[in-house]
Amino acid sequence: MPTFHVTCSEKTSYTVHVKADSLEDVEQMDESEFEYLDRVDSTSNFLGIDNIEDPDA
Repeated sequence: MPTFHVTCSEKTSYTVHVKADSLEDVEQMDESEFEYLDRVDSTSNFLGIDNIEDPDA
């Protein structure tokens, strides 16, 4: 039985905990500031197949 290499695309999201005085403070944060926070939950959603290769071909 041949083995095929299937490249899949996905959309990944994650949740972080932000300590702030108000919702407005969070909304005004720069996007880069979120990258350094600890991730507490993540999900990955399969979007589709990008490519299929037959390594034996």
